[in-house]
Amino acid sequence: MKTRNVIRIIYKDLLKPLLILPFLIIKATLAMFRGIYDRLIRKLRFSITFRMTSMYTFIIAITLLLLSLGVIGSGFAYMLKSEGDDLQRDYLFISEYIKRDQSIPEYNIKLLSELSGTSISIFDRSKKLLFTTDKSMGTAIFIDRNRNKVNVIEYNDMNMMLIGNPLRPDNSIPPAIFNEYGYALVLNDGVGEGSSLKYIQIIDKLSQETIYARIFIITLFALELFFIIIIVAIGIRAIKRLLRPIKQMTDAVNDVTINQLDMRLDIKGSQNEFRDLAGTFNNMLDRLE
Repeated sequence: MKTRNVIRIIYKDLLKPLLILPFLIIKATLAMFRGIYDRLIRKLRFSITFRMTSMYTFIIAITLLLLSLGVIGSGFAYMLKSEGDDLQRDYLFISEYIKRDQSIPEYNIKLLSELSGTSISIFDRSKKLLFTTDKSMGTAIFIDRNRNKVNVIEYNDMNMMLIGNPLRPDNSIPPAIFNEYGYALVLNDGVGEGSSLKYIQIIDKLSQETIYARIFIITLFALELFFIIIIVAIGIRAIKRLLRPIKQMTDAVNDVTINQLDMRLDIKGSQNEFRDLAGTFNNMLDRLE
């Protein structure tokens, strides 16, 4: 019996407070944060002007962002299409030379590579390198969409590939092939038949296009930020002017006393909700008077 009483006393006076203590701490912490939040809200006192300005600024910013993403996406699609057409033109030019002379026109290929800013390589039927304009021979490898599928971002039926440089152990393409952002456009296709089959591979790092795209994106977002600031400045003035009758009503109501019930709010002006509110208040003063 004494043992049971001792256990009850230990549980009631020692264990129970220890078990309840964490919940009390959590409850006190939540109450403290709730008090800080309420005090912060009272200090900030978000006005109607601030709320309305924030709301329409958010809507305008989201709209401009979506439009910008659409413009940027369309721009990139057009850029890839234009560069793809240039690579296809170079391929046709080189393939005609090979078909006609059954040899590799090294001088013409080097000249074309310098003019177009691309890397051009010729491979035999077994994908062994025969000629390249790439100064670093180690990067002149044949890029196959099946063997290097980890790098292929987009592929079309014209043997045109947009490739990327992923951070994966099975990436077998040297990083020097890609531009500073890890992208390149590749065209490789065969010319000839049988033992005379050769593969022409043209790689465009899109270096200039990347610079132009970066300038375009920075300019676009800078213009959007500028227009948002202008719109917000104009919107704040317009909203303050729209809500001016509320301030006038507040000042007039504060001047009303028990001995001065003959004051009435001015209801002249456009027909809107403020006029209705002023009329309702004047009717209340009429009844009180």
